[in-house]
Amino acid sequence: MKRLRTLFKTFFFLGFLTFGGGIAMLPSIKQKAINARWIDEPTWSHIVTLSQLFPGAIAVNVAHLIGYQVKGKWGSFVSVIGMVLPSFLVILTVALFLQPFLDHPLVEGALQGVLIAVSLLMFRALLDLAKSTRWHTLFFIILVVTLLILYLNVLSPLMVLFITSLLTALYVLVRPRA
Repeated sequence: MKRLRTLFKTFFFLGFLTFGGGIAMLPSIKQKAINARWIDEPTWSHIVTLSQLFPGAIAVNVAHLIGYQVKGKWGSFVSVIGMVLPSFLVILTVALFLQPFLDHPLVEGALQGVLIAVSLLMFRALLDLAKSTRWHTLFFIILVVTLLILYLNVLSPLMVLFITSLLTALYVLVRPRA
């Protein structure tokens, strides 16, 4: 019962204090899970990979798999509730009470600060994922070109996703076998 309570508290805390959702939350989740000795580094890589295969928010999928690893079905349930509940409460609070203040300069400034923090967290998550995978020069070039295309708004994000998926599939089909 104590481990379930710890799982809930940990994921509630992460869900409440980590802005940006999904990818931006991964470094914080990784640090907490590894420090608590729930998982090790190789298991983390497997969990992130599996979480990307399932529909839904990656942070919720990661919470589900870590909870399952620690305490089975109940651990999974408690971890997901802990991860999702803070977002629900914040959205409910904003909808009920804070709507009139969203145009205030202090609130706008705070949201700009959060945007910077989220960008840095997402970059950190990208670096962590890069360490656990093999990076080829071709993939790096595709990444840079993709970011430029998205930044310059040359193509729609959906078209960029389609093209990069095709390039990846083509690479997998024609790459030399080691």
